[in-house]
Amino acid sequence: MIKTRYLNNAKASILIFVALFSTFTFISMTKQCFSSAMAFIVEEGIMTKSQTGTIVAVFYLVYGILQLVGGILTDKWHPERFLTFGFLGAGLCNLAVYINQVYAIVDNNFVFVLVIWVLNACSQFAVWPAVFKMISGMLKEEHRSIALFLISFANSLGTVINYAVAALIPHWTLNFLISAVGLIAFALLWEIAMHSVRPFIVEKEVELPETPVHTHYHEHQKDVHIIALLATSGMLLFLVVLLTRSLFDNGLKTLVATMINENYDNVTPTVATALSIIILIMGALGPTLGHQIYPRFVKNELTATILLFAIGTPFCVLLLLTGKVHYWWIVIFLSFFVLLMNAAALFTNYIAARFNKWGKSATLAGAFNMMTSLGIVVSNFVFTRVVEGFGWTVTIWVWIVLLVIANILLWIIAPMWRRFLKTQYYH
Repeated sequence: MIKTRYLNNAKASILIFVALFSTFTFISMTKQCFSSAMAFIVEEGIMTKSQTGTIVAVFYLVYGILQLVGGILTDKWHPERFLTFGFLGAGLCNLAVYINQVYAIVDNNFVFVLVIWVLNACSQFAVWPAVFKMISGMLKEEHRSIALFLISFANSLGTVINYAVAALIPHWTLNFLISAVGLIAFALLWEIAMHSVRPFIVEKEVELPETPVHTHYHEHQKDVHIIALLATSGMLLFLVVLLTRSLFDNGLKTLVATMINENYDNVTPTVATALSIIILIMGALGPTLGHQIYPRFVKNELTATILLFAIGTPFCVLLLLTGKVHYWWIVIFLSFFVLLMNAAALFTNYIAARFNKWGKSATLAGAFNMMTSLGIVVSNFVFTRVVEGFGWTVTIWVWIVLLVIANILLWIIAPMWRRFLKTQYYH
């Protein structure tokens, strides 16, 4: 038996979704502060590309590893409590960075920011698993599918807003002040929203469904370990695909402004950042494309993912023309590539939600987000050093090879997922 909690009132369900969408969009914006400011920080000589890349990489390394922990804990306890903790912790960390940049309280700026950003990652360890758990299990059942689609826009929208703010504010440090004030305010608003809907939360115990186990005899048993469930469905291999996809989604966005700025002499950091906003906007439209494909034309999440990866691969290859063609062509190639990768990201939400019947949706969401975060780590920590040591052409070739590997893995996973869907009891 597992205990479920859900809202039995439509208005309360809509209110909580609006609160979840707005708060997660804003906290997604604040995670991108260093990424959007990288070109300005490097130009001012405050830090090198490697140092800023290290800060972002260490943040996502800690954040990513703790996502799995956050998912497991969120599946066991009330998810809404983790959100308030995450907002307040992240707000205080952003405020600390701003104060030190303005008043130079600590001399070693790099070490101070690195430590604070690690604490920021720790404070957000359960934010996404909690958001996903509430959307996939706490909202009224008729609201969950559309909510899973809409929440896919939150991260991209937050990233676009952050880069827009970075391009418009007088100095990059103000981004951290705006983030700090906003996060603390959202923590308060979230508590108010939850307090108002508590009378409409229903708790009940439900029996666990049978879990398909991958055996030659197609036997079934209950309470199979999550690892066995992942192995049967092919999701263990899918974690590797998510790692690769992240390199070309969130991770690539970090390097776009710097890549354009360094390969085109007539492009300033400000212009490069503004151009990257176009790419980010296209990425934000990705879930809409994914929603049009699945389930209208393609009924299987893995098949839809294979289709998008196959179409996106040529656009990655065309990045080899960086510095050889006008920068607007690179913006176009990157825009379509990020659009397709973000469209594929939508399907991870639907896949994770399929495990909600075993009370494991937050665990899956945490595991998926862990691999996405580790992809950002590789992009910021490894790729920045590859760029500095070997140049952009070699870096792009590495991207292409990794993308080909991801395509191969998807073809291996697809039949495993089809068999899994046939043997489970989803309606």
